[in-house]
Amino acid sequence: MTHAITLRFKQHKDNRNAELKARLDAIEKSMRDGLEREARLMARCVELKDEFEAQRVPLTDEQIDAIGSERAPYTDFAFARAIEAAHGITPKGQP
Repeated sequence: MTHAITLRFKQHKDNRNAELKARLDAIEKSMRDGLEREARLMARCVELKDEFEAQRVPLTDEQIDAIGSERAPYTDFAFARAIEAAHGITPKGQP
């Protein structure tokens, strides 16, 4: 009878170990999938950032003048350029 109890305990332990291993495998796969998804999202964010920064060009004098004439009797080009520079918008080739 002791052998039967030992055998049943071993089977129960083996079943429990198999369940735990299956759960751990599922968690590991989920984490791996999540990391892959996060890596893809990060790569896309970098692509979008590069696209956005490539589009950031200074306004033309005509555009600044048009905005200024809508809002004020004069246009302060130096002020407009200072705002662009503060936001990292500079003509190509300038830091």
